[in-house]
Amino acid sequence: MREKWPKPLRRSQAALRSGTRTKRASASGIEMAKSLNRYFQFLDSSGEAQPSGRLWYPAADIYKTPDGWLVKVELAGVSADDIEIEVHGNQLRILGSRKDKTCAAGGSVQQLEITYSRFEKALEFPGSIEKAKLEHNFEDGLLMIFLKTA
Repeated sequence: MREKWPKPLRRSQAALRSGTRTKRASASGIEMAKSLNRYFQFLDSSGEAQPSGRLWYPAADIYKTPDGWLVKVELAGVSADDIEIEVHGNQLRILGSRKDKTCAAGGSVQQLEITYSRFEKALEFPGSIEKAKLEHNFEDGLLMIFLKTA
């Protein structure tokens, strides 16, 4: 006699049995999660504007151009002296730190939403970029990296 195995549960059935929901994250849900994250980061602060020690990951756009690649990285509030660019094989790494230089001595933080700490962004390309000519420009909080391969 052949045993009948139970059919695998569909995702929604499994979620109902476990008590979790399977609704897709809406834009407002994502915003709420970001807001809660900022709130708990604020609660964790000691009352002084210090680097959190947490790594943050800046947003980046990558464009394929006729002569190589253009990478645009959003680094508002970061000093050009605090940015490093590394190339290894097919990977481009942008690292550094954003420091809070505006809190006066004796002042106290009332709201802290901006992350002040180290950052890193690692981007992979379809082929090696080690021999690419690297040029960069940092202006108005945007780092533009040109990788000329042609």
